Amino acid sequence: MKVELKRDIDRKQVKIADLEKQLKALKCEWWKALLTLGIACIKIGKARSQLEQVQREFSGQLAVAKKINGRMDYFDGLVKLAAILTSEASGLLETTKTLENVMKDTYRELKEDFTDEAIEDSLWDEDFANDFAEGLYASFDLLNKQCDHTIKDCNLRKDRLTNALVGVDL
Repeated sequence: MKVELKRDIDRKQVKIADLEKQLKALKCEWWKALLTLGIACIKIGKARSQLEQVQREFSGQLAVAKKINGRMDYFDGLVKLAAILTSEASGLLETTKTLENVMKDTYRELKEDFTDEAIEDSLWDEDFANDFAEGLYASFDLLNKQCDHTIKDCNLRKDRLTNALVGVDL
């Protein structure tokens, strides 16, 4: 839209410059007016009125174009804000999906690998207890790291969204 406005304004300026050149080229001299029965002077008057009409139209269009152009920055900011919101929302969804998958994997692993019966049957077996402890620690460590990553990512995204909404980084 900005490009179209600029192109239209440029065309009008060229048209005004052409009309001004034509007006300067036309002359209403006494002998010329007498020989052409005043037609030469009428042409100058028509050219002058046409130039004035184009200038009046252009001044109105120029005022409107300036107002619109002043607001275009606002709309550009809104478009950029929408892009930031979409990007951050997509990233947040991806991060939380990853956390969800890790939580499901941890739950599935604990539920399938360490049933109540297996724990009761092998509770006094030292190897089982060590395997159980290591597996439990590894599962919770992975889950804890993913939680930390998710919290950090959410906080960073919150800061970027806040800055975008108040116009800091637009």
